[in-house]
Amino acid sequence: MDAIREREFSELLDLVLWLPKESAFRASVEAKGDEAKARKVFGWNAVEDLLLGIANMTSHQTYVLQQVNSQKRVQQPKPIAGPRGLKPNAAPGTSATGMARALLAAQ
Repeated sequence: MDAIREREFSELLDLVLWLPKESAFRASVEAKGDEAKARKVFGWNAVEDLLLGIANMTSHQTYVLQQVNSQKRVQQPKPIAGPRGLKPNAAPGTSATGMARALLAAQ
């Protein structure tokens, strides 16, 4: 507590603003007080967002290739949702470009 009291407010605010996005503080702010959501988001960073996007795009691309090479209708896979509720492929007709844009917008 003494370390906090000895610092100026602007210095403390600067330290808080530079906390990493995967920190517990940022997770609690993003969850707006919802502890269950904060626990899901805690530790989730840009790398995990990009890996989730790659998994969803790969799944969608596999579906497209199966549909092109099949005489029958192939069931479209459901996208994997991240802890932030990012569902870049939820809308019908969403392309891989749309998913990439949604991922970049979420950053």
